[in-house]
Amino acid sequence: MFYAKATNNEGINVSIFAETIDGISEIANEQKFNLEGITQVQGLDNTSNLKRLKDAKEVFAIEIKDEQWEPMGLYHKLEESK
Repeated sequence: MFYAKATNNEGINVSIFAETIDGISEIANEQKFNLEGITQVQGLDNTSNLKRLKDAKEVFAIEIKDEQWEPMGLYHKLEESK
């Protein structure tokens, strides 16, 4: 699942989510939203890929779900703290 931040024609922040990046773009175009960027990608992967991703300069953080922790998305936590 992909999550994105956009603004509507009144400048109000909106969140978009879709199963694909193309789906995000389609929603933004249909609603005439100004797409500001992808804020979160949610999915399953193996440990070796996650270890490689954590060092990518484009990745701010990786949250990993386990039996005791349910990630909530760091971007949304930041927005809610303002």
